Amino acid sequence: MAMREKVPLLLVGSHHMNNPGRDLYNVVADDVLGTVRQEEMEAAVASLGRFRPTMVALEVPREEDTALNLDYRHYRQGRFALTADERHQLGFRLAARLGLERIHAVDWNEMPPYVERDLGEVWEYAQVRDPDRHAALSAAWGRWSSAFSERQATDTIGELLRWLNDPDGLASDHQNYLTLAQLGTGGEYPAVPWITAWLQRNLTIFVNLTRLLGRPDDRLLVIYGRGHIPLLSQFAAGSGLFSLEKPGDYLP
Repeated sequence: MAMREKVPLLLVGSHHMNNPGRDLYNVVADDVLGTVRQEEMEAAVASLGRFRPTMVALEVPREEDTALNLDYRHYRQGRFALTADERHQLGFRLAARLGLERIHAVDWNEMPPYVERDLGEVWEYAQVRDPDRHAALSAAWGRWSSAFSERQATDTIGELLRWLNDPDGLASDHQNYLTLAQLGTGGEYPAVPWITAWLQRNLTIFVNLTRLLGRPDDRLLVIYGRGHIPLLSQFAAGSGLFSLEKPGDYLP
């Protein structure tokens, strides 16, 4: 049996441009719907288009795929106005620019029964029971938020995305999750169940990506929250199914 060709995969990490406030630490995105930002968005999308994806996958629950594609179809027909959501600004624009008939919802974000504390409760625990590590994580996330605000004030959308996908920055972000896992002392592991669920979420997303494959000309571009990129990259590289491309090669 001939060995299957690896599928080119471009993972693009983004901040949440519509400020949904879903994370423990949330950066404040500026208005991407303004004239200048829209011009920058078009330039970033045109640059990402050089990857020539045959599929675009987004951070949308898999069970919402039908509704997502209805919006996408209406957008292509001029009947849907894009919101500030990066899934619209980057995903819809890119897929439509390339004439793709559909896009793909691949997210999974359920809370498994073994998670007794959500992330907010873990954070509250840390503040009381492990204040030194809590302070170190708070400082790390604070520094990153400040750096993001400074970059956003001067960078174009393409430049900001390039910075968000810098390998060293992504590695540092992933390290914070592993530091979070260390919360507690002795036989207490308050963050491990939540971190396990985070791993499970990303592994499930990865499996959903593999289920899109099947054609010899597949080229897959994925737009996701930046925090997911290190694990998705690790799973994709380790699977032997994908050839990972560098986002910086496709951003202005």
